[in-house]
Amino acid sequence: MNIKIYSIDKIMKKRFLRLLAFTFIFLLSIGTSFAQNGSWNYVVTGGPSAPLSMTGATVIGAGADDVTVSFKWPFAAVIYDDFYTVTNDIYINSNGVIRFDASLYSGAGLPSGYPTFPTNNNQFKQCISYGGNTDGHVTGNFVQKVTGAVGSRVLTIAFTYYTYYTGTTSHHADVQVRYYETNHNIVVDYSNVGGVTTPASHLAINAGDATWGGDYLALFPTQDTSFTFAPGATFAPPASLTATAVSSNQINLSWTKNTTNSDVLLVYNTTNSFANPVLGTAYTVGQEIQPGQGRVLYVGANTSINIDTIPPSQLRYYKIWSKLSGYNYYSSTAITANATTFALAAPTPFTVSSVASNSIDLAWVLNTYGDSVIITYNTTNAFTNPTDQQQYIVGNQILPGQGTVIYKGTGTSTAHSGLLVNTQYFYQAWSYNGGHFYSVPLAVNGTTSPPTDPTGFTAIASGTSLINLAWTLSGSNNIILAYNTTGVFATPSTGQNYPLGNTIGGVGTGTVIVNGSTTSFPHSGLNSNTVYYYKIWSYDNTYNYSPGATANDTTGGLLDPLAFDATTISSSAIDLTWTANAGNDSVMIAFSTSIPFATPSNGFA
Repeated sequence: MNIKIYSIDKIMKKRFLRLLAFTFIFLLSIGTSFAQNGSWNYVVTGGPSAPLSMTGATVIGAGADDVTVSFKWPFAAVIYDDFYTVTNDIYINSNGVIRFDASLYSGAGLPSGYPTFPTNNNQFKQCISYGGNTDGHVTGNFVQKVTGAVGSRVLTIAFTYYTYYTGTTSHHADVQVRYYETNHNIVVDYSNVGGVTTPASHLAINAGDATWGGDYLALFPTQDTSFTFAPGATFAPPASLTATAVSSNQINLSWTKNTTNSDVLLVYNTTNSFANPVLGTAYTVGQEIQPGQGRVLYVGANTSINIDTIPPSQLRYYKIWSKLSGYNYYSSTAITANATTFALAAPTPFTVSSVASNSIDLAWVLNTYGDSVIITYNTTNAFTNPTDQQQYIVGNQILPGQGTVIYKGTGTSTAHSGLLVNTQYFYQAWSYNGGHFYSVPLAVNGTTSPPTDPTGFTAIASGTSLINLAWTLSGSNNIILAYNTTGVFATPSTGQNYPLGNTIGGVGTGTVIVNGSTTSFPHSGLNSNTVYYYKIWSYDNTYNYSPGATANDTTGGLLDPLAFDATTISSSAIDLTWTANAGNDSVMIAFSTSIPFATPSNGFA
């Protein structure tokens, strides 16, 4: 091996050695990583020192030799898989140890039963060593400070630590021990490191189960640095989460719990932006983790839930955490799923299938998912959409004058009856689902027609006093039939019935002789040789009347008797003979000794 030696001055030599030492320590700090062999499977990595500002910090207690100070946890926390609340204490002593769960012995000389640190022993319980196995002391005060927002807070404990209780030249550093709410990491930060190295100091973390593990971070650092203690697989989230849309208003959710069968906390939103639940906080259904950061859908031990109050075509995101049963302690990680409810299509097509004088028939085809249909109507064509998640019954108005409900259900047709004749009606139809969300509307309209006149209306005189009337009904409509001798008729009033003998509009405007569903009528007892006029109307069940059809005929005149003869049989007698007319009518004979004769007046006996 060939070695070449170069001479350098003392100053350069010091700088070179300082740089070499720094590089070695920095590489050690950045590259150090190990997993504990104990029940707490922490992964520890090194990094540069980055102390937080302690301006405004709260004093826990004064530092000294062999002292212990304590304070309550300022918020709920998890150290690996152990849960602490604001009722629990954190203890710190001046000899290199912080205990998370209870009191801690303060002196350097350990009492009976306590081994030399860090020998495995459960007497130390749940703690971290920031520089144990020394008889150190703390100068100044122990202080603590909480920074950050709820859910992402950081608790920092800060103090100046000397690894040996006498003098100011022993190995020392400004120490910060930080706990992070978001991921439960613990960071031990050393800054302003100086003094004479005390190689007996150790760094480690213990679950309190007499197992520190076989690996340590070795000695108290000789350079500014930090160590992050990250918990490995601790309180696991649920194993799976599935979200499945089954309709336009329903998503079914199911999940598999973690291996310890823990309860769950399930939240949702439509933005896929979630905050983590805050340890120690109890959540109820409907509560938000943080505004806009997830609304609680379920808390408990079940493994599924079906939600049927979701708007159509809505994408929902879900996130689920494990929750320690009986405690407000949540897994640090969660799993997610999402699903989109089906679109809610209108009933297509929506049509007017037939129109009558007082009814309009409507028909439609249900959408693909067979959702129910609601139909409203008015005569102004001014409509308002139904309000989502509000129920309506037949006869309700969506808003005054903005559509009256005439149908709700899963059928495909309806008859809208009892309408005014010759009137335009407007309709809108929506599909709606089980959550009472409504689709866009479809619109149709139709105009009622008046009842049509009876057909084939005839009036045929038979003799001098009878006219036979006949007609064919229009559909299922009844008729009224009126007569007069002037041919001038009034128009029946809509909605009014006209019993037999009533006049349509007063004397001479038509007297009702038929009202019903018959198709013929013999009008008798008439005057001979007289023109009789008739008008017939159809009407429906709400007394809407057709325009009317007319007919007339003239009764026959009386025929004279046949073969009328007078024969003188004596000076005082004349025999009269005749043959009755074809109608076999009665005869009246008048005599006089002079001519002419007057004509008898009708109607007189």
